[in-house]
Amino acid sequence: MEPECLVPLVAFEDTNQVVLIGDHKQLQPIVFNTVAKNLGLEKSLFERYKNRALMLTEQYRMVRVAVFKLLSTA
Repeated sequence: MEPECLVPLVAFEDTNQVVLIGDHKQLQPIVFNTVAKNLGLEKSLFERYKNRALMLTEQYRMVRVAVFKLLSTA
């Protein structure tokens, strides 16, 4: 797991559930260090957990663009 992701996960001891929001299809990490590669850090956090995640079926960030297009054609 990426070190910067560990901080919020371990900072709150009473946490029972974590929600990660992101895109597993974004650019993968660029890793040059051999040790880091051997630890699996070439694969993003979202890529590693995508099979255990609940994926949204609707693209929410594009809704605003669709509304603007609809209004401009009216």
